[in-house]
Amino acid sequence: MHPKAHGKSAEWLFAYEAVEHNWVPLVEPTDALPYDVVLVKHCSSTFIKCQVKMTASERKNRDGFYNVNLSKGAGANKKAYLHDDFDFWCLYISNARVWYIIPREATSNTRKVTLPESKYANSKWTKFHSAWHLLEEALS
Repeated sequence: MHPKAHGKSAEWLFAYEAVEHNWVPLVEPTDALPYDVVLVKHCSSTFIKCQVKMTASERKNRDGFYNVNLSKGAGANKKAYLHDDFDFWCLYISNARVWYIIPREATSNTRKVTLPESKYANSKWTKFHSAWHLLEEALS
């Protein structure tokens, strides 16, 4: 699958999951903005900007974790996102059908995260496994 199609499919999967969690997702149709999806709640003027990424590989590394790149662009053109480009990383491990909802500030200048498939694994990222509640808390 072409990388752009891969990315767009992740955005639509995220939008579907967001609806299941009572959000109204607005998917950015181009690559002009530094985020992919905006989430709003019914009767709320507050919104959350989300950057969606999906594992490009269906394989785990030797420790049973999945690598997800947190940069924009491809190859030698990869660049870091700016701190205020969006509010949350929404990372999907396609092979495991698992979402990680990570506040942007939790990654600071990290270019790659290594995520466990299981929410019981020993990792600093485990607390973000299926952490849809963090989006709700961001509204308060």
